[in-house]
Amino acid sequence: MPVEFEAEYHCLILQNRIKKASLYAKATKEPRPKGELSQAVLFSHEVIHRMPSRCPDAFILDVGRLVGYHWAVVDANPCWEVSIPL
Repeated sequence: MPVEFEAEYHCLILQNRIKKASLYAKATKEPRPKGELSQAVLFSHEVIHRMPSRCPDAFILDVGRLVGYHWAVVDANPCWEVSIPL
């Protein structure tokens, strides 16, 4: 079943810590709600602490806000496959 994301965020994870997070994509030209980046970071933090202990030392976790304001994991990628603004 396809899902629609209102916004997607990249989170650079290094040794189970979020080192950098940024907006990756959004569905509209409207500005994102205040505090949404912080919500993305909190959701990502919860996800990485529920993952098995055998995670890579460094990876990108993409999370997004679904239409209806629920958070979900979009995907996870090796850090060399994704560019993230620093």
